[in-house]
Amino acid sequence: MAIPTCTKEISTIVKFVRAHSIDLAVCGGGHSLRPFGSATDGGVLIELSEMREIVVDPVNKTVTVQGGALSGDINQAVGKHDLGVVGGICNGVGVGGITLAGGYGYLTGKHGLSLDNLLAVEIVLADGSVAIASEEKNTELFWAIRGAGAAFGVVTNLKLRAYSQKNQVWHGTMNFSAAGLPAVVEVINNVLTKSDGDSTLEMRWRLVPGEHDPTIFVSVFYDGSEEEGKRFVSPLLNCNPAFNDTRSKSLFECG
Repeated sequence: MAIPTCTKEISTIVKFVRAHSIDLAVCGGGHSLRPFGSATDGGVLIELSEMREIVVDPVNKTVTVQGGALSGDINQAVGKHDLGVVGGICNGVGVGGITLAGGYGYLTGKHGLSLDNLLAVEIVLADGSVAIASEEKNTELFWAIRGAGAAFGVVTNLKLRAYSQKNQVWHGTMNFSAAGLPAVVEVINNVLTKSDGDSTLEMRWRLVPGEHDPTIFVSVFYDGSEEEGKRFVSPLLNCNPAFNDTRSKSLFECG
């Protein structure tokens, strides 16, 4: 394993493994349940945990981060300037992996995927050279990186678009018995057809050890006041969830 601290060191590593025909993999946040590109059998793993610098430009509403930064790092940094970014729904998700692979987040309904908000990258290519790619420079490479970035090199810095996020959000989880399914489906349909992008909902079935009947686990998010959020998901609240920890909070706390 190699743990570089800067782009130059990554370039040196890439040149070395290329010269010696050694397998190479990269780990950003390391959050994925499956190894994807961060697994190598006998090769070199570049671990980016020491590259987590974040620079916020509140005037132009952008944030530039190193490849090892986590969603929680970014949310906390931009939140100090009343800004938000489209990142992961978990603070431990690496920004590099989620952005280069697509990236669904709580703000996706309003602002698109993480990759839709990628403005530029610094990337170490397969020959060890360092390139900048954006809409203005190395445009074909930039097009390819968005959605398949791990296949083209080691992304060492990402520049992301940020958005005004002055208000708190309403977020939390609820649990229901199977009888609550119609209400869950109703709210899901509301998210899909009636929301203006302010709301998201995640539903999963759970079977608790020792229990015979599955329960419905629902995570709700509303980019607005608690009153507005409760009104939007009122069918769920009317079902008297067995568990409910929803409350107003900052975007950073949603992870």
